[in-house]
Amino acid sequence: MSRGTLRETQNLNRKFGSSKVYLFCKVQEQYGEEEYWLLTNNELEEYIDRATTNIEDLKVGLDCGEFSYVSNNWRTETENTYYICAKLVLEGENVDLLLTESDLEGLRYRVSQNEEDIEANKESWLTDLFD
Repeated sequence: MSRGTLRETQNLNRKFGSSKVYLFCKVQEQYGEEEYWLLTNNELEEYIDRATTNIEDLKVGLDCGEFSYVSNNWRTETENTYYICAKLVLEGENVDLLLTESDLEGLRYRVSQNEEDIEANKESWLTDLFD
């Protein structure tokens, strides 16, 4: 699986109230470590909508599967001073996402609570070597 490609996967050990499916992908902080994300469809829509309405904050030069911290250029008094910009692929099309720090913490927490889903979906070490 290529870095940044969103793929639907089943929530293997589903708890009451949690999503039946997640969107799974491997990402890398620009010039940093790789990690895995599990997003819901609603979260994905929210992050895409935020990117669409804040195009001035999107980072040029990010490769697919990378994310980076960017300034919130036209922020209001109640908005965050920065976003996390990510470039991913959904059904063959590139998509830009803008997340808040809280959003990123939530994704990382979900991954820590659903390690069985990560293990079932991540590629072998040999495939990962050439990604």
